[in-house]
Amino acid sequence: MKPSSNIDDLWLPAQREMAAVSEYTLIDDIRETGLTYRHSRLSDDDSITYLACRDHHFIGYVGAEVQTPPPIFQQVRVYFS
Repeated sequence: MKPSSNIDDLWLPAQREMAAVSEYTLIDDIRETGLTYRHSRLSDDDSITYLACRDHHFIGYVGAEVQTPPPIFQQVRVYFS
């Protein structure tokens, strides 16, 4: 099974749970739109996805991406040697 399929299996129930407690509703084609979105993130050099496994089963995932800070922050350069 491909990692992206496992992420889909974990992601969809999580989105349904979030929609149940938020002011937003899910679109009708959530699975297809979600797959397209997550596949684009997997090929994006500024994002990363980790899968969590227990006893050879996928039990969770986390994703992160590099973003520029909001314009309210002043950039300070820090150099490490």
